[in-house]
Amino acid sequence: MITVIIPSKGRDTLKRSLRSLIFQTNPNWTCIVVLDGVEYNDKIDDHRIIYYSINKLGNDINGAGLVR
Repeated sequence: MITVIIPSKGRDTLKRSLRSLIFQTNPNWTCIVVLDGVEYNDKIDDHRIIYYSINKLGNDINGAGLVR
């Protein structure tokens, strides 16, 4: 089992990243998307993708690290 953690501000690249993950040859994965202070309405319906919304944490250079 592979687990991928993606911190996100809800950018357009999130959907592209998730689609890339879905089309991998190994289907044995789970993805945790942590939405950093944003609402994301363009969610992909796949049981392997889990979305978490949190209060805004990432503001500077280490923002993604804080969100993870």
